[in-house]
Amino acid sequence: MNFSSPRQSKTVAAGKHAMIYEQRVPGGMKGLITSIANIFYRNTHYVISIDGEPLWDKIEHEIAAINNPRQLSEYIVVKRKIEVIGYNNSDESVTMEFFIDGIFVQKEKIRSGGE
Repeated sequence: MNFSSPRQSKTVAAGKHAMIYEQRVPGGMKGLITSIANIFYRNTHYVISIDGEPLWDKIEHEIAAINNPRQLSEYIVVKRKIEVIGYNNSDESVTMEFFIDGIFVQKEKIRSGGE
């Protein structure tokens, strides 16, 4: 089963922040992130959290074009949920957009080492 809404966006007012992307993992399953992309504007950044923990420091650049997502060489395992918060430090509202795709698998099918 694939992620339900891999491409999500929200207009964020100047000087504000908002949830740009959210994906919950169904019970009895784990998520495997396989690709990622975003739209970047000057004076903005994103913070991605996996299961409540930041994945990277704040993202202040385009990871990949939203219509040509970066395919990950190793998937990222998600137990509960993915959240992306967008911070708009600019002087005008912007529509921030993030793409995270992947699949859900039964918990027992995931082995250590990303296989």
